[in-house]
Amino acid sequence: MGVYDFVAKDPEDYIEIATKHATSSSSKKVEIRQLIMTRAGKNLFRQEEGPKGWADIFFDIATRPRTLRWRDEIVLDIEKQVIQ
Repeated sequence: MGVYDFVAKDPEDYIEIATKHATSSSSKKVEIRQLIMTRAGKNLFRQEEGPKGWADIFFDIATRPRTLRWRDEIVLDIEKQVIQ
C-alpha cells in the first residue's frame, strides 16, 4: 500500500509508532486515514487475482491426497473387512 510509516520492526517499535500516531494532531490523523483509505481501495480490495487465488487454494485442498481419515471412514473399512 505504500504506508510504511506504520510498519513496526518489533513490539517496542510498535508502541513507539502507536504513541506517535495517537498523540499527533487531528489534521495529521485525518490525512493518514485518507491516505490509507485511498490506497487500500486501489491496492487491497480491487485485485483481479484475488478470487482466482482463493479458488485455486480451495481446489487444492479438496483434491489433495489425504493422509488423515475421519473416524467413520475407518469404521466402514473395518466393517467391510469383517464382511469379506
